[in-house]
Amino acid sequence: MANEIPCNLCGNEDAAPLFSTVDRLLPGRETYHFVCCNRCGLIYVNPQPSWEERAAHYPLAYRGYRRLQTASSPLQRWSMAYGLRKRWNILAAHCDGGRLLDIGCGGGDFLHRVAQHPAWQVYGVERTPAMALAAHRTYGLSTMVGDLLSLP
Repeated sequence: MANEIPCNLCGNEDAAPLFSTVDRLLPGRETYHFVCCNRCGLIYVNPQPSWEERAAHYPLAYRGYRRLQTASSPLQRWSMAYGLRKRWNILAAHCDGGRLLDIGCGGGDFLHRVAQHPAWQVYGVERTPAMALAAHRTYGLSTMVGDLLSLP
């Protein structure tokens, strides 16, 4: 069951509704509500689905887990590569380097893209063991399996 939560960053319980949407890659089409913390400005999903609810929506066949290396068509590979370039360009416009923790890193395509630049150290956290293993085996990435809050 989805739970109302305070801001993940500052703990404030006062947030303004921003918009609602569905994840079009999920079969159930549940609606997710995004809010903005009135203290620090963090945007997050609230109410937040439990881990059990989320796990039920992300089988290994989930389309979002498709990786650049395993995409079935040239058009799909081009589309995925385009998305990776866009994310890299946004990151590079704001930072010259540092450490990047990708929470929900999937198969590691984005981490691999960032790791091509020596100014970056990359790490991934993924709740699906098969995807974390794929990121490690395919790209040699440092990935951990689990929930960010329960990891060392």
